[in-house]
Amino acid sequence: REEEIALGEGFIGRTAERRRPILLTNARHDEHLSEFPMERLPDQVMAVPVFRGDELSGIICAAGRLVLGRFDNDKLAQLQFSGSQVRLIQDLEDSYKIRSSQERINQELGFARKLQSQLLPAAVPQWGRFTVVARTNSAKEVNGDFYDIVNIDEDRILIVLGDACGKGIPACLLSSMTRSFIRAAADHFTTLEALLREVNRNLYRDTDAERFVTLCCCLLDRRNGLMEYARAGHTELIYYIRNHIRRIFPDGTGLGILPDEFATFDTICLQMPPGMSMLLYSDGLTEALDYESG
Repeated sequence: REEEIALGEGFIGRTAERRRPILLTNARHDEHLSEFPMERLPDQVMAVPVFRGDELSGIICAAGRLVLGRFDNDKLAQLQFSGSQVRLIQDLEDSYKIRSSQERINQELGFARKLQSQLLPAAVPQWGRFTVVARTNSAKEVNGDFYDIVNIDEDRILIVLGDACGKGIPACLLSSMTRSFIRAAADHFTTLEALLREVNRNLYRDTDAERFVTLCCCLLDRRNGLMEYARAGHTELIYYIRNHIRRIFPDGTGLGILPDEFATFDTICLQMPPGMSMLLYSDGLTEALDYESG
């Protein structure tokens, strides 16, 4: 293990380069071992290469004294068979490593799927004359998209839709962190801007520069029939009113990118007459492919 053997150098290196077994019945006087002092040599030597597919995996050598029995082609064949068993053991070991690694991955994905399911509300509330509908469909096992519905008081609910940068488990964990920050800030809710600033400060403090979250949030007030909307680097709000489709996109910085003194979060408040509909969505909707058109 400590000696590096170069291909083509020395008896082992030459055997590896030839990629064929060798049997030396008179090793003390054989030119293949001429680099060794005669007094250090055994009487006979066998060496067989071990392959995994076409790749050379190693060399197995056997050395012995004549008094213990003579090496011959039968013993060389036995050594070659031993080499095949070594290869089999290596294959089994690799298969076990792959299986163990896959089991660990499956366990981690199972944990992430469970975590992501916990990010979503158990049920969408039936809330007076307002009707709220939500749906999510992951393109992979887990992702960074999440939504939440938080009761502020008897007359107001906060609807949040977010998208953590990246894919897979890291994005899922970042979503979980963001949701926790939002829930904590909602416990002492004052305004949407203040909530976004608090979440931004926490994410900027606890994540690196490559991790951020885009977010949009909508505060519904059923007593006054109002909707207040703010976004943090997320897609715009689309709403349908009086047979027209409109979009609003107030300024807002992605969460966790800039410190509080440089971050901006504007809000817009609208009256919600009967028949008005709103759509909050993530970029998964705009990035979806139409397979029929390519």
